Amino acid sequence: MLKFIQHLRERYQALEAHGQSTIPEEVYQARINQQILAEAYLKRLVVWPDDSARPLQIAVVGPTQVGKSTVVNLLLQQTIAVVSPLAGYTVHAQAVLHQVTEPECAGFAQYFGRFQQLPLAALNPGRLDAYGLGISTANSPILPACVLWDTPDFDSINSVAYQEGLLRTLALADVLVLVVSKEKYADLSVWRMLELLAPLQQPTLICLNKLKPDMEKALLPDIASRWHALHGHQPDAVLPLYYDIQHSPEWPQDHADSLMRLARKARGKTPEHHAAKLIQRHWDDWVAPVRAEIKVREHWQALIDTAIEHAMSDYQQRFLNRPDHYETFQSAIATLLVLIEVPGFATWVANTRRVLTWPMRRLFGSFGKHRQTTQELPLLAQLGEHLLMELNDCLLERQEQQPHHGWQALASRLRQQRTALNNAFQDEAVQYHAEFQSEIDQAARQLHQHLQQHPMLLNGLRATRLTTDAAALALTFHAGGIGLHDLLLAPAMLSITSYLTESILGSRVYSIEANLKRKQRETVEQRLFGMLREQLGQLPDAFPDTAFFNLTAAQLSDAQAHLPSKKHGLRIL
Repeated sequence: MLKFIQHLRERYQALEAHGQSTIPEEVYQARINQQILAEAYLKRLVVWPDDSARPLQIAVVGPTQVGKSTVVNLLLQQTIAVVSPLAGYTVHAQAVLHQVTEPECAGFAQYFGRFQQLPLAALNPGRLDAYGLGISTANSPILPACVLWDTPDFDSINSVAYQEGLLRTLALADVLVLVVSKEKYADLSVWRMLELLAPLQQPTLICLNKLKPDMEKALLPDIASRWHALHGHQPDAVLPLYYDIQHSPEWPQDHADSLMRLARKARGKTPEHHAAKLIQRHWDDWVAPVRAEIKVREHWQALIDTAIEHAMSDYQQRFLNRPDHYETFQSAIATLLVLIEVPGFATWVANTRRVLTWPMRRLFGSFGKHRQTTQELPLLAQLGEHLLMELNDCLLERQEQQPHHGWQALASRLRQQRTALNNAFQDEAVQYHAEFQSEIDQAARQLHQHLQQHPMLLNGLRATRLTTDAAALALTFHAGGIGLHDLLLAPAMLSITSYLTESILGSRVYSIEANLKRKQRETVEQRLFGMLREQLGQLPDAFPDTAFFNLTAAQLSDAQAHLPSKKHGLRIL
């Protein structure tokens, strides 16, 4: 699951970077933030499978200009965080170790990945892929032993640039300290961030900062009401911090143990369960464009299958089922006529014929093409070309009915590959036609074997005048003097066929002919159109990564199989 979400986010960002994203900017950024948070939370489970093996993490979070750094210093009872009147001054997540040693935080390097750990004083606004680490020398009675994080704001104009570092820090947090002011507590950005974090169910202390005493009674119930509407329960704690221009705010005595209490509550959470809830909440939105792309691929394969069904239906009707065109069995009869020569002399006669007819075959060959023409090859060429035309028309129609850039890309790829596909199909048809002669010879041998079991019928066939005429035709055919279609319509050959079918071997003849047709149909469908199906099916594989997610249905299905939570949470490994 972790690798899938990482790859999915990379694809989202690649499409956006190349201007190929069809998702509105606001929706795109929301999905990226969701994926970063989920990815970071899963990474946390990988780095610290036992959540109790790492120090408690408390993150101070809030919009710009609400006094987050002031609250950090108040919690530490020491001035470490730099307070500035400038909006967006803090652009790095900054950790302060309170009663925690650096070796206890060794997993940070693996967790934060490309983000470099630097001393607080070494943080540079020009480099955002970093986080700071400092050590508190005070022993604050307000804080438990923990890593306290001061975080950047999430609502300033430039916050998108450092949003990833913020979200990674928030995914790491066991407890949140949300700092808002009377001007900012109702901002949409605040509640969108809380909605994003809601599935993680992190115990949260809300600090309403910069208050005047007369505002508390009106604002605190309003905050609690908004929180309840979002989470379905009352907030863990809402703490007022009063503004005094002469003095720094003081931590209220009645909330002295608030963070201690929330820390104990946090240790009872099941991170795997929260990871599952976070991913399940957003999964359908994340993969919607991937599913749309996969649907195009599936529909494309269905169009290919339908076009091949149409082509095979035409092949059956226009060749296999037409006695005046189906030449394959007549070729088997012609081969049979060679086999029924006087036993022991068949091979000698066949070799003698080849020698005697060599000048004739050379003569016909000098005209550029063998005269042994066939009805099948031109028909196959026509069917292959028509199939490609049918698919092209279908793609144009889909572009109008189902607007998705995949249809346009497929149409473009088909236009580019059409000539090559057509040539490959025709070359394969010629090769098939030549190699299928072995099946024709096998059918002829089967007929010959059945004839040998009926000597009277065999001798009658040898003695009849029809055999002499047909043998001459067979000789001319094998020499290349006439084509298969001419052989098929020749009266002598038709007489031989009738003689066989009306004899006691009639059922056997029909069976052998039907079996030959079946094999021929299967071979054409599997070999010729199977090749075309494979090559056409690969056209979407050439889609550019800059314009498509290029995730397969198998990849999506595999990731989705890990989505349902087990008894103890999400299956992430």
